[in-house]
Amino acid sequence: MSETIDGYIGGGKFAMLGDARSRDLDHFMGVGAVSELESRLAGFYGVKHAICMASATSALFSLALALDLRGADFITSPLNFGGSITPWLLLGNRPIFADVDRVTLTLDPSNVEEHLVTRKTRAILA
Repeated sequence: MSETIDGYIGGGKFAMLGDARSRDLDHFMGVGAVSELESRLAGFYGVKHAICMASATSALFSLALALDLRGADFITSPLNFGGSITPWLLLGNRPIFADVDRVTLTLDPSNVEEHLVTRKTRAILA
């Protein structure tokens, strides 16, 4: 039997959606494969807890909340994905863009240390 959703998903793919929905519910309830992965990761890294996130943006937002970083300056690269900066902006932080090394295309450490670090600087995102 071939099930379809608006003609886009057929065959066994529809069943996989049900499995994905089940895994989402398992994670919300704290059971299942995601919870097992979190436990294994915590054991591997020798920490009490590990939390799987849906995206790096979510992880950065959680990090900023956990560190209570609000109203601070943070130094970052202008060559960046918007999702890397957005969580910090949502908490009232101000990005300070550092010069980029022409060879590595990453932050130029001398520019950061000499010109950008202030009393309000709380993070460097590289």
